[in-house]
Amino acid sequence: RPLGVDESVFNASVRPANSREREFTVLSTRSFLPLYRVEDILRAAALLREKLPGLCVILAGDGPERERLAALGVELGLGDKLRFTGQLKPAELASRLASCGAYVSTSPADGTSVSLLEALALGCLPVVTDIPANRAWVRHGENGLLFPPGDIGSLAACLERAVADSALTARAKTGGPRLVAENGLWSGHIALVDSLYRELCGE
Repeated sequence: RPLGVDESVFNASVRPANSREREFTVLSTRSFLPLYRVEDILRAAALLREKLPGLCVILAGDGPERERLAALGVELGLGDKLRFTGQLKPAELASRLASCGAYVSTSPADGTSVSLLEALALGCLPVVTDIPANRAWVRHGENGLLFPPGDIGSLAACLERAVADSALTARAKTGGPRLVAENGLWSGHIALVDSLYRELCGE
């Protein structure tokens, strides 16, 4: 995928997907590989079953750990609060992001994540690991929430705050698209690369 958001797909005009009443949905788009620690989302959701009975986790990815994650969901008693969609086409992903309560990434290491930029572009509240690449885009308590990698209790606390803090959600809804429009569009990055190339070539 190119580094940046395709604004023709991920923009404020996207219509939200249908969602069930009284549910707060969190969405992960990371691949089902050990390095992304997707299981941490399930364990955090299990900690919140009684406090947030409407919390729903959607895993929009795929990979060799799918069966293990599904079995873990059963073991943790998540039932139909855990849903697997497989990898989504861009338009459907945009619609999901526009309607969910939070985008979650549990990866302990990353570069600039296009998935995070796409979530920001749709005004979706990011709940992501406190690593340098994410701190470049997310300020804790201002336009999203950060938690230490592998700290399931902190992740659960962030999800609980995401549900309760309507002011934070509102800031993310307006601030995320503005941030991406200024610094995260694919077209802008292509123009910059083209400009640098021409400069190097002496044009």
